[in-house]
Amino acid sequence: MPSYYVSTSGNNTNAGTLAAPWATLSYALTTSVVVAGDTIFVRGGTFNDTVVPTFNGTDTTSTGRINVQNYQNETVWIQPSSNQQGFAIDFRNINNHFWSGIGIDGINGNSSGEPCMTVNGSSNLRYANATIRDASWSGILISQSLGDGSSCVFSSLVISTGGRIGAGGPAAHGIYFTASSARTTGFNHQHVVEDCEITGYTALSNDAGIQLFSDGVQEPDRLNGITIRRNLIRGNSVGMFIDGSSSTAPVVIINNVFRQITNDVIDLFQTLTGPVVYHNTIHANGGVGISVGTNDVVRNALIRNNAITNNGSNPVYVRQASTSSYALIQFNGFSANGGGNTVSDSNGLSTIASNSTSPPSYQDGSTSSTDLRLLSTSLYIDAGTTVVASTVTDDFLRNPRGSSFDLGAYEFQAQGSPSPLPQNQYPAWQITIINIGGAACR
Repeated sequence: MPSYYVSTSGNNTNAGTLAAPWATLSYALTTSVVVAGDTIFVRGGTFNDTVVPTFNGTDTTSTGRINVQNYQNETVWIQPSSNQQGFAIDFRNINNHFWSGIGIDGINGNSSGEPCMTVNGSSNLRYANATIRDASWSGILISQSLGDGSSCVFSSLVISTGGRIGAGGPAAHGIYFTASSARTTGFNHQHVVEDCEITGYTALSNDAGIQLFSDGVQEPDRLNGITIRRNLIRGNSVGMFIDGSSSTAPVVIINNVFRQITNDVIDLFQTLTGPVVYHNTIHANGGVGISVGTNDVVRNALIRNNAITNNGSNPVYVRQASTSSYALIQFNGFSANGGGNTVSDSNGLSTIASNSTSPPSYQDGSTSSTDLRLLSTSLYIDAGTTVVASTVTDDFLRNPRGSSFDLGAYEFQAQGSPSPLPQNQYPAWQITIINIGGAACR
């Protein structure tokens, strides 16, 4: 399929070849020359541009999608100037795009507070292998006010230092999923956040690494089937707020590492049925490890095989905002938490069993540690249970390496242990969805 080129030394009257490139991505993604299956290569440099694509791919195959990527690993930044819109890229009803290696710098974002990237009513979009930094508000906003959105993948991103508008604006989040109250029907669902590092959202006490918000009572069950896996979420005010999904397609939080979070880490906020929280390592944070029902009812939260250690308060707290909230809290490791190593169950409705209070024996358990893999002597090895759900994860996570699953994000292996930071193991466009079996963060 044809390839086209964009360069800071180019001109939009050129032919878009390597020798005669275009000057801006905004031109390349609105010209009638580019069609499904084509690739736009972006040469290294900083582009003072705001990109609003206007055409779709036909499907997610290599011949059907629109491909945008940096040329031969050159460093590319989209950095809108101060007189442009605050966002750098705006996907509005855009489908079947695959972007890789295109960084976004929001340092010039306007004071009204824009995300670096907006994704509205879009499906089958993949954005990967890039840094998104210095947003005046949130890093990425995924909404559905313009139509249903589904099956977008955000992979191997570093999202850092947002919320610069501070006290003058709303809470900012690294990635913010929302269901719009402007639409009484429709969904924003089946998205994936994987292998990302999200850090530096601290301007307000409720700034979070990831937020899912469906306005609770007004739009319940509108953010279904979102999977958050193999991410490092550190140095934010809150790890994540989760709101509004159903038992038929629950939110899945699996194989993530959380550290240096100021307040509560995973906040299962309201209007949730059956959220899945498996195989996370929650270490050296300021508040509760997992909070259940902070604002309204959360039913049947599944909390298993997590390592929740050295935090400032209880490992799990089922709150009394709704007297109907309850969770299944089993086969987790609780150690050295400031509120004690017991679950606080305000309503007395939860199932709490087979949790360990042994120390984890991490490779490095210091507050600033980036290596929370287990030592061979750890009592968390083979201390978990088999976890299966009819929801999303990948084939890699089905089988333990020992006699049973380990606790936390990393499955111990004697040789060839995984890197302590999330890395993308699934560069292909489509991932086979099978079941949850909870193994290593690789």
